[in-house]
Amino acid sequence: MEKKYTYCRICEGSCGFIAEIENNKILKYYADKDHPVSKGYSCIKGRSMLNVQYDPKRIKYPMKKVNGKYEKISWEQAIKEIGDKLLQLKNSFGPKSIGMYFGNPIAFSYSAMIYTQAFMRFLGSRNIYSAGSQDCNNKFAHSKLFYGSNVIIIVPDFDNIDYFLALGTNPFSSHFSFVVYPRPKHRLREMEKRGCKIVWINPRRISKDIGEHHFICPNTDIYLLFGMINYVLENGLEDKEFIEKYSKGIDDLRKIAKEFGEDLDQIAKMTCISKDNIVKIVNDFLEASKKGGASIYGRAGTDRGTFATLLAWAIDVFNFITGNIDKKGNFYSSGLIDVFNIANIGGLQSSEVTGTAIDKSANLSRIGKFPSLMGTYPAAIMADEILTPDDQIKAMLIVAGDPLVSCPNTRKLEKAFKQLELLVSIDFYMNDTG
Repeated sequence: MEKKYTYCRICEGSCGFIAEIENNKILKYYADKDHPVSKGYSCIKGRSMLNVQYDPKRIKYPMKKVNGKYEKISWEQAIKEIGDKLLQLKNSFGPKSIGMYFGNPIAFSYSAMIYTQAFMRFLGSRNIYSAGSQDCNNKFAHSKLFYGSNVIIIVPDFDNIDYFLALGTNPFSSHFSFVVYPRPKHRLREMEKRGCKIVWINPRRISKDIGEHHFICPNTDIYLLFGMINYVLENGLEDKEFIEKYSKGIDDLRKIAKEFGEDLDQIAKMTCISKDNIVKIVNDFLEASKKGGASIYGRAGTDRGTFATLLAWAIDVFNFITGNIDKKGNFYSSGLIDVFNIANIGGLQSSEVTGTAIDKSANLSRIGKFPSLMGTYPAAIMADEILTPDDQIKAMLIVAGDPLVSCPNTRKLEKAFKQLELLVSIDFYMNDTG
């Protein structure tokens, strides 16, 4: 019996696991109690991966739809037929006739991220769509404009902060996101025990026994943040030395914050959080900043609203003006690998084809004239790119995703997919899109 130490790749928690292997088959798969971070913790999804590995329903060979039914074919036949069809469409209609959509699992595989982009570059098409446009691209867009790189995502120093303000997130379900932080319930309890104050801002109750809760009216977080930013600046509570040393444009920020955040009474009515509570949250945050540090963290709820990109900016601005960025006990970069830049260096990707930033001229989409972000366009325009004549998409490669379930306007997208001359779904289960 051989033991292999590994980790789960379903989410950012990256919990440690041990696989016991004999004759090239995994016999046992369980959480690693000695893992320095997860310490034996795992969720039901991670523990179920052995069942997935040997599930008889898994697709282990290519399936081709013939006369409404799926038939098993060889890998050689599948590769040849798909390759021939892609080449025929490219020669007849140009590289823009081919598109790709990739789902969330791609984010947990650096090689898949690089080579999906490289494959599309080889074809000469930049019609790439991703699940990121549905829940997190606002962070990447903000980071590019604010820090100069899409992948500088700052995260809380949970082990040292004295105040944690959480907007639009439920770590008990998601285990956080963009943060490697397994055992969230246990660790949040540990934070409270050592004196860290935890405050939830959410329309729904997150926990009955951890932290303090303030119910907010949906989609009003941006007004709350402007009110908090203006309160700090108007009362001279900002970290002046930190701002002077690391920023420019503070006077412009003061004007914007005053315009949208001066009237706390009105903001209280809009957000459903009282003026007194808003002021208390800010003052408690500032007090903690002088001790171990404080941080605001926003995720799905703040990343999917009307003002998602602006809100990502406002969250970082508040952390910045209070001196809570890139310090122990505050915020620090998560150290994400910029696979897009690596791909450029290696010659696998060209920014001229896919774009690694927000490009307002060269890489606009045909439908809607949207800029590409990290080489991808919004998945919401995918159906129109297929259905609208003149340079429309005629073939789609779907990698590790199920857009008919996860993307908006399912009926329209289903109609579009049925119109395609080629649809390839790469997954290990038959899904709705396939």
